[in-house]
Amino acid sequence: MKTDAGKVHFFGNHPYHKQGQGPTNEVMSRWCKNFVQLAYDLKTQGVEVINCTRSTALTAFRIAPLEDLRSC
Repeated sequence: MKTDAGKVHFFGNHPYHKQGQGPTNEVMSRWCKNFVQLAYDLKTQGVEVINCTRSTALTAFRIAPLEDLRSC
């Protein structure tokens, strides 16, 4: 949910992406705000979402290292 050094995705650009295409940090910031409602809706249904992304701008869900959840 964020761009790094001109990359469209954290893993790099797809071959069909041209430089400067793809969502900007501003756009992804708006998307992140939409997850707040989703997190609320899921919680009311008894669903817990844990974000295990190492570097994320998405804060609507609990954040934890994947290593900490291996025993779950």
